[in-house]
Amino acid sequence: MKIISIFMCFIVLSGCMTVADLKKPTKEQIFTISNDYVRMQVRGWENYKWVEGLKAGRYTSIGEDDEGVYFIGSGRSVIKLANEHAEKYLKTRKIPEEVLKNKGVLESAVHVGGIFIPKNGVNIEPKLFYEVRNTTDGNQFGITGYTIVMLSEGTLTYIPYKSEKEFISGLKIIDK
Repeated sequence: MKIISIFMCFIVLSGCMTVADLKKPTKEQIFTISNDYVRMQVRGWENYKWVEGLKAGRYTSIGEDDEGVYFIGSGRSVIKLANEHAEKYLKTRKIPEEVLKNKGVLESAVHVGGIFIPKNGVNIEPKLFYEVRNTTDGNQFGITGYTIVMLSEGTLTYIPYKSEKEFISGLKIIDK
């Protein structure tokens, strides 16, 4: 059974993309966000409160495909918080310290990443993206956990962001 699990993980994760896999952009572009921009949504059966968005700063085009352009922020620029951590952030506009010190398998508060913005005329939704950065090697979950952690390291994960059309249309993207 473990062999089948490992094989399935390999099949699922082998198609995952990393920043290094992105085609260089045809032109370098930038935009700046002066304040953190987040949205709050309630989702799931348990009505979890989620806060997702981008930290203030400069975002630079790092890649593109036929559908759009990937812009990455400096450092850990993608915010992703749930429940009481989301509520604390909304009150203070700061990432809670206990989340920043989290030593679980995956980072859970801020991530290296940015936003994918579709090209004009392309009918797909914008999305946040971030690199999976595991905080352990997964050994505590046996060979299957170890394999999943090793195969997922550095891959891009996406968060649909079409609800934020007004924010995205208001970005002042300039050619460098």
